[in-house]
Amino acid sequence: LQGLTMMNAPYYTQDFVKGVVLVVALVFTFALSGRGRR
Repeated sequence: LQGLTMMNAPYYTQDFVKGVVLVVALVFTFALSGRGRR
């Protein structure tokens, strides 16, 4: 995310990237825990 700031990316782009990373992490965690139960 520091790179985005250096490239003068708009603040909403940084928020969007943070949101995508968060969603991907959540999906990844749920997928792993779901497989672990089965």
